[in-house]
Amino acid sequence: MNITNQKTYENVYRITPCNYGMSVEKSRFIWVAAQKFNFCYKIDKYNEAVIDKLLQYVNGDPNFENETISFRKGFMLAGGYGTGKSITMKILKEYCTLTKTQYQFRVMNSVSIVEIYKSDGDEGLRQFKDNVVKVSEHLYRPCILCIDDLGAEKKTEKNWGSEEDVIANLLESRYETHQNLPGIVTHATTNFDNDQLFARYGDRLHSRIVEMFNFLPLEGPDRRE
Repeated sequence: MNITNQKTYENVYRITPCNYGMSVEKSRFIWVAAQKFNFCYKIDKYNEAVIDKLLQYVNGDPNFENETISFRKGFMLAGGYGTGKSITMKILKEYCTLTKTQYQFRVMNSVSIVEIYKSDGDEGLRQFKDNVVKVSEHLYRPCILCIDDLGAEKKTEKNWGSEEDVIANLLESRYETHQNLPGIVTHATTNFDNDQLFARYGDRLHSRIVEMFNFLPLEGPDRRE
């Protein structure tokens, strides 16, 4: 299917009038939402600038970088409840897969990561700390992780009597990896603002979070209503 054929695209995927004339990459993004999630994703004044930046990032567009954001960092979508942070990242992941961009990453909810530690301990967390992911017998790619809903997890969890702050330790581990291998970045979504991140993760880790992430605010009305 030629996704730049706007008429066909509208008939099949119910593209709203405000989306006419958008870029090919944004059209592809909406196409992925329909294909993989049966979801009519609307790009509007609240999320368009963020979508532009995300697509620039995963496609290696030099227009992404400016004085405040860099390819060297991952990105953190931050905003209120229901603004579309999680679904945006899930669609972006599938967009990267279906359009065969070289940029691939994994999305995992923070609560689920803690549950993996609870059942499998440090061995279960290795998949999130490895430097590379094996794609085939002779092909590996960087282990790029998006931690969805950062801050929603339990602060500490036990595994056979060993208790730790799972997500904080994971962030520390991925920070250290990033220092040695800059291509191993981390992404995240969160409902927390800067002060809440500081309160949750403390001065030292908060400083590292600032160093690890480009902060992209995603505000707007609650799209779940």
